[in-house]
Amino acid sequence: MNEQQKIEKNLVDFYMSFKDSDSYFENDFVKSISKVWPNFVMIKDYSKDFVKIVKSIKNQQKIAKYWIFDVNYVKTHQKQLKFEKIFPVKKWLGMYVKTPNSDTIPKIIDFNVEPLKLHEMEQFVALINNTVFNKKTIDIAMLESKFNDARFHFFVGKYQNKIVSTCLIFDNGVTNGLYFITTKKEFRTKGFGNSIIKKAINSQIKNGKKEFVLHANKIGISIYKKLGFKEFSKLSIFVKI
Repeated sequence: MNEQQKIEKNLVDFYMSFKDSDSYFENDFVKSISKVWPNFVMIKDYSKDFVKIVKSIKNQQKIAKYWIFDVNYVKTHQKQLKFEKIFPVKKWLGMYVKTPNSDTIPKIIDFNVEPLKLHEMEQFVALINNTVFNKKTIDIAMLESKFNDARFHFFVGKYQNKIVSTCLIFDNGVTNGLYFITTKKEFRTKGFGNSIIKKAINSQIKNGKKEFVLHANKIGISIYKKLGFKEFSKLSIFVKI
């Protein structure tokens, strides 16, 4: 399995881990239909014919709003996407690192990183909804159901004992994927994001984990590169009109 496949496998496995909460269909694609996150469709095998897969998805009773595709895969299918009323809204960089450069963690006065406590889940979800998802709703119960799942590791950064940063690591047995990395807007550029990422990664390294993946937007790329992450794929997020 190469780096790109590892990146995308972790993302697919992460979404599929919630299949006990939503309806999923598995053939050439994975799909979730929900009024709340996750609501997506993602192709599993890029060697398959795009048009046939789209028709197969459309034959399902419900169609997911968000479609996740590899950028190179969709370049040759622009007309088909427009015909199906599927339009790009954002891009992610798929990044991978083996043994990150996470040893040096600067001390920040009044800021601490610690594992999330169950009673703090509402604050954890609220911060993600307000910063990552633009107030779209993540079902709190869905994440609470994963709190004791050994694959999931929740972290919060607290400034003066108030949650201002979040990070979740999902271990699919091959790689550790970093998700929901965010900091309240008024606390950004203070090193909080860098600190929570490093401490979350280090906690997994202590457990013998070496390979890490994530899906970066423009805001976090410089931080991730300093940790040793390198770009191996580009994913586009499309919306189905």
